[in-house]
Amino acid sequence: MSRAPCFLILVLAVVGYAGYSIYRIPETFREAYALCWVSGMVVDYMEGNDGRWPREWDDLKGPYELAVAQVGRTWTFDDLRSRVDVDFSADPKVLAKARVKNGGVPFRVISLRSGYYHYIEGSEPNLRIWEHLQKQAKKVEPKPAP
Repeated sequence: MSRAPCFLILVLAVVGYAGYSIYRIPETFREAYALCWVSGMVVDYMEGNDGRWPREWDDLKGPYELAVAQVGRTWTFDDLRSRVDVDFSADPKVLAKARVKNGGVPFRVISLRSGYYHYIEGSEPNLRIWEHLQKQAKKVEPKPAP
């Protein structure tokens, strides 16, 4: 093969990669915000249901409507459901026992269906769930006797 076709293939590969990267930028932001919304919905659900974990997407409709009332309808419920996976079999008591290592938790109960993993800084969805569970645990811990 001569140098010209090799160079052309290289140029096409670079242009293709650049084009795909430009396409992914807005999608990356949408996915990161979707994770933030859904983790917030799960936390709101647990707060309103004695710490119980949601069993299905329908359980999250109330928290979704609450978020919409506060900030507006930037997402449809179906759009969030199509982008984000929630492990509805998770046990919050088990999650609460996890230990943070290197700034993260050893579980992933909220994730993107796309397989990518990006989130808004300071609101990693699984750490957000764990932090909520830690706050709840401190509320119910008995106070030591004087």
